[in-house]
Amino acid sequence: TVLPVLLEAGDIQVQSCEVTESRLYVKATSKNVVVPVRESRRVGDLVEAGVLITNSEIGLGSLSIKPFLHFLACTNGMVRDKLAFTKYHVGRKSDELDLVLSDATKSLEDRATLAKVRDVIKACMSMDLLNKEVELYEAAQRQQITGDVPKAVELLGETMQLSQPERSSILRHLITGGDLSRYAMMNAVTRAAQDIESYDRATELEALGGRVLDLNQKEWNRIAEAA
Repeated sequence: TVLPVLLEAGDIQVQSCEVTESRLYVKATSKNVVVPVRESRRVGDLVEAGVLITNSEIGLGSLSIKPFLHFLACTNGMVRDKLAFTKYHVGRKSDELDLVLSDATKSLEDRATLAKVRDVIKACMSMDLLNKEVELYEAAQRQQITGDVPKAVELLGETMQLSQPERSSILRHLITGGDLSRYAMMNAVTRAAQDIESYDRATELEALGGRVLDLNQKEWNRIAEAA
């Protein structure tokens, strides 16, 4: 269903794909949609627009399409949960409404879903969405951690319910990166995802990296000013 839509975007690269016990994942990016993070301290900090497509046929999730950002300088990936399109599986065999729906109506529903999928994938891989994302990164670069760094990571871990090994990994990557900005914290979280064996959990951490950007100013100040 989604492959023809991906191919329409042109010059697509599948960054990774996996079938776990619960879900199918496809993470793909477009080499044609790339923007630099101009205020980044990392040399060649370019971001590719992409898409994460997930599905579960065993009732543990919905068809989901989310923006997936690929950072070329560090090969981190970040998922943007708040911009997701989801389509929950109704379970037609057990759905009473299905008994009265005609095949023509079901076909129309499927076509409508496919049209939404097509539009969302195109939006995820658009220059417009990528430029808006990069503006957030550049703003985050100017927001520095001014308090105790280990304590800041602990508070972030409490906020996002991270395990102790995950917090240790984030702290290590934050310090070795030589940058103590909100943007760096985001990248430390997504970099920590690469240290996790479980593909499901690694993808969750890529989404938690995006949540660092979405913390309101009060929440971020509490972390950044930790003592």
